[in-house]
Amino acid sequence: MNFQNLCRIDLKKGEKCRMNYSSIESVAEMLLGAGAGVLVVGGLLGLALCIFLLVCSWKVFGKMGMPGWYCLIPYFGSYMETRAVYGIGWWFLITVIPTVAGWIGISGFLLTLLNLVVLVYNIKYNIDLSLCFGKQWWFCFILVFLPFIGIPMLAFGQATYRGPRVAGPLNLSLV
Repeated sequence: MNFQNLCRIDLKKGEKCRMNYSSIESVAEMLLGAGAGVLVVGGLLGLALCIFLLVCSWKVFGKMGMPGWYCLIPYFGSYMETRAVYGIGWWFLITVIPTVAGWIGISGFLLTLLNLVVLVYNIKYNIDLSLCFGKQWWFCFILVFLPFIGIPMLAFGQATYRGPRVAGPLNLSLV
């Protein structure tokens, strides 16, 4: 950036330079600086949220009678959590199907359909997870639509793990 554009050229000795913020370059620099600040703050907040949810997952695994570090190992943790919810662990493979389909080159409508299957499975899984902890039907909606609130409620609340649900039809009794 040209320094003469920002300072008055007719400065007297000892007079301070005053910035001319009407130039486009200085406004662009200010916006870039503000954008960088927003990215840094947003990144730090996102990192803090990820660490908090990791701690919450650790506590939920502990409540299910498993070591908390299981949540750190991606596929193994999903297998163990699915096993704790359903009694069998192979159902977690449903969530892997779109990834494998992408690897082998499946795209378009079929991949979208596979992702919808995973979405339905995840909704059913969150409902069954809440019922494994003896929560009422309304808590299922919190886990499905606001998991960043529901998982900490499971982790730090009074909920106790009651064992796996029988893999069968969905039962949303109002108990």
